[in-house]
Amino acid sequence: MEIYLEDIIGGGWTLIWLTQKEFESTLTELPNNKNTVFPNYNNDEGTDCFQQNEPPKYVKLFERENDPNTGRKLEDCPYEEDENAYIDMDSEKGEELKLRDRFWGKTHFGGTANPVQATPEFSPYYIEFEEGFGNSNMGGGNGQIDLLNNELDWAQ
Repeated sequence: MEIYLEDIIGGGWTLIWLTQKEFESTLTELPNNKNTVFPNYNNDEGTDCFQQNEPPKYVKLFERENDPNTGRKLEDCPYEEDENAYIDMDSEKGEELKLRDRFWGKTHFGGTANPVQATPEFSPYYIEFEEGFGNSNMGGGNGQIDLLNNELDWAQ
């Protein structure tokens, strides 16, 4: 199943959900650039499957022990007096809990986010990844995909 997403600046993204059988099967052959709509297409800017033919890289997820934000919806400016509110890693409470030291820069599902700009208002069911995700060059920053609502945020 494919789900097409667009980021805030109009960049296109696709989530491709595989069945277990598809995931465990052999890799699909890469296209031959002689048999495409644009034969011998040459892209000097960015990446494409004809010039960056590298084996797939799997995402390494990190377990987060004792993350106080597990199961909490992301919030940009949480009401800190509410004991059930999301705890921003750079807030006073986040600093007390050393959230930045414990969780910064590690691909994960849910919990404390590492946004570079504003925190997206996502469900607790999201994946967050660093620029190295899929060997992309996205200009720096972190991305989050809300798996419940099929939304994407990328920030530099």
